[in-house]
Amino acid sequence: MPKRSSVILCVLFVISASSVFATAISCSVSDYPGGPPLTVIGDMSITKNIYWMNYSGSGLSTHLKFIIRFTTHGSPVQRIVQRFENVGPSFSSPFSIPFVSGNPVHGPAVLAVKDDFGKCTTPLVISNGAIESTDIPKNISDCTLAGPPPCIPAITQSQITISGFSSITKVKLYLWINHSKVSDLTVDLISPSATFVRVFNRHGGSGANLGLNSSRETILDDDAITPISAGTAPFEGSFTPDGPLSTFSGENPNGVWTLRVTDNLNANIGTIATWALEIADN
Repeated sequence: MPKRSSVILCVLFVISASSVFATAISCSVSDYPGGPPLTVIGDMSITKNIYWMNYSGSGLSTHLKFIIRFTTHGSPVQRIVQRFENVGPSFSSPFSIPFVSGNPVHGPAVLAVKDDFGKCTTPLVISNGAIESTDIPKNISDCTLAGPPPCIPAITQSQITISGFSSITKVKLYLWINHSKVSDLTVDLISPSATFVRVFNRHGGSGANLGLNSSRETILDDDAITPISAGTAPFEGSFTPDGPLSTFSGENPNGVWTLRVTDNLNANIGTIATWALEIADN
């Protein structure tokens, strides 16, 4: 029979080892295996509806379980459960956002990962995908020569009607605007609550266009790295807007959103080819 001191030492070792293993596990969701962690997912108009659950542990796990719980507005909680054996110390598995009544779920979600030694969780927000305007294309009116200042700015507007969301947590704006001198333009986004954000303010020099086509757009996103003011026409890819889209956070997004394009110089014309909003909500 072991001495009492040996039993206590053994118990302390087991508790200590378990604590070390429990703190070693990490988990995330990304666009590709092991990619940068995402907090908002669901921009399915731009990418395929495939994301990756990532796990990192301290060694081989004989039992690993991924669980994502989607809390959808007005619908039962949806769950994705995946189980694996003898994987690690790093492992990734793909998943797709489920659909309810023909629509992708949106709202808060939680990824939980359990292995032999511990558990980790990470919160997510599932957006409802980008919603495109249906009143386009629209010709952009040219600035009118009618006395000082150099011309009278011409305003062209397009609208999107949104319904079925709760309060805003994030907004992304997708633009494809053809214009022979894009620095003539200012672009404003106006919410149903009449909140105004100038997202683009006459950048691009003598260059043309915002975006190249409907799949190679200008994406304005507060989480992007490059400011739109530091970009060059046609501004393909993701940029932070001149005015922060976080200005809309907490608002009710349901109703009519307006994109207002103003031409401030004469002699160049263009078209709002397409634009779309992606909204994440509570």
